[in-house]
Amino acid sequence: GVQTCALPIWRCVTSALLRSTYGHRTIAASDPRNESISAAVEAADFILRPYAHSDAENAARRRNLEEITKTAVCFAYTLFTHPSSWNFDWQRTQEGIVVFPALVQLTDEEGASLRPPRLFAEKVVM
Repeated sequence: GVQTCALPIWRCVTSALLRSTYGHRTIAASDPRNESISAAVEAADFILRPYAHSDAENAARRRNLEEITKTAVCFAYTLFTHPSSWNFDWQRTQEGIVVFPALVQLTDEEGASLRPPRLFAEKVVM
């Protein structure tokens, strides 16, 4: 309907308005998302710390977590700015545990549903 057709236009207009703040490949110290990034790193560190090899590598591990999170934030903005709709497929498989989801395109650039959805990137299963 109208809402489906308007969504890609809204995302493109919104991304154009936000480009000066969020449209960079790196995240500056003044970026308003830094608070959320720090909170996400704290949560991930709390969960992953018991599995770390040693406490001696703690600072490097936290820096890596922060860089992974910043990369994810930039990727999320890229997906948001694209007129298509996307989904991450975390569905379990018989082969093992999904460690990275499949990226599936749900709509085309005009907002029309893709039947079936288009697989953009395969999931990684361990």
